[in-house]
Amino acid sequence: FQGAATASLATVLEDARKKRSRESYVDLFTALFQQIYDLWKTYQDMPPGADRARSLHRSVDQHVAEAIRTIPNLKTDISCRAGCGACCHIAVSITEDEADLLAERVRGGIEIDLDALKRQAKYSNDGGDWKTIPRPDRRCPFLGEGEMCRVYDDRPAACRKYFVKSPPADCDNIAKSSAVLYVMEPEVFARWEDAGVFASD
Repeated sequence: FQGAATASLATVLEDARKKRSRESYVDLFTALFQQIYDLWKTYQDMPPGADRARSLHRSVDQHVAEAIRTIPNLKTDISCRAGCGACCHIAVSITEDEADLLAERVRGGIEIDLDALKRQAKYSNDGGDWKTIPRPDRRCPFLGEGEMCRVYDDRPAACRKYFVKSPPADCDNIAKSSAVLYVMEPEVFARWEDAGVFASD
């Protein structure tokens, strides 16, 4: 199970393991596993592609909204604002379904810089490899004028669930940035889908 976690979720779980009692950690792990299993049952029979990505996005949005509603001070602590665009220069992992959805938007007329995308594709988004790219070349191909997302309604789950309470200037520095919200279920779903768990027969 932990091997299916994305880097973000693995970090959260490891931090919880260090700070919680064994009993509390087991309770967290068990509850998360049950949530993931419920999510898996929901999506396993859905045809892969853009529609399944949209369904996942609705689930992510519901989890995020619930977290913002129930976690004290979270809404006011979040420093993310429309037009910031700082996190639109960091590495983002997407599922194959989300790739299909974004390709659908490109076919629908959204123009992207293919040369810049090819340059980005040469780098890994793990570790520090991505940080060696000049910052202008790290810009998301869907980021438009005024640092506004041109595919906001169809943006990946990674973008939907990422919030910080640190200054935007620190978003490029993992040591300084302070993520305040992880929507754990889609973190695992993303990795499991990439591994083919939801593949059709």
